Amino acid sequence: MAAFITPYDSLNSLALSGQFVITNEQTYECKLQVFYIAPDSFAFLAEGTLGADIARGALINGVGFWEIPREDYYEKISIGDQIAFGDVDIAIDLDILLNAIFYFKNTGNFHPFDIDSITIPNDREYYKSNDAYYQRIITLDRSNAMAISQIIVEENSPNNTVAEIKYDNWRIYDKIAIPEKIGLVFVQDGIRVEYQIDRVKLNPAIALSFFSPKL
Repeated sequence: MAAFITPYDSLNSLALSGQFVITNEQTYECKLQVFYIAPDSFAFLAEGTLGADIARGALINGVGFWEIPREDYYEKISIGDQIAFGDVDIAIDLDILLNAIFYFKNTGNFHPFDIDSITIPNDREYYKSNDAYYQRIITLDRSNAMAISQIIVEENSPNNTVAEIKYDNWRIYDKIAIPEKIGLVFVQDGIRVEYQIDRVKLNPAIALSFFSPKL
């Protein structure tokens, strides 16, 4: 686990950008920029085809805002809330989305996890967390210490899987591994999310305006 965690210790900030698709009975697609400033600040900016803001929001120490400018919509949010993108009726759990994209956060809570009743491949390692809202089980590739997948289960119902996450096409940026593709499935309601990352900035200067509402 140390080989997985250690490279991210040098990350003071991170900016990702790419195509973001949510699919349920409808499909919603946008360009999504996400920002992280250590230790506990996150911001999101969803843009349409012409670059206009569709939705934007931020969290600092678990509280923040979410707004849809073209609908003149604004609300205060916290880490356990759901958020909706644009004018489609699809809402997703913010905490799970953060855990999927920023998989390296709170990894100090992980400990080795032996999965009973199955044969564990020699090239896999399993770790389990004790987070406040959910338990997370992450699978690492032993050969390169990169995440293969992550499962999120309800804290009091360890057999009740809430979300399944898969990571593909890892690339190395100055010794830090970032996946080009993150796939997220909300098991209970069938919502599928895919984030195809095509731009990565390590330790950039991030404008504080991303963390302040416009409305």
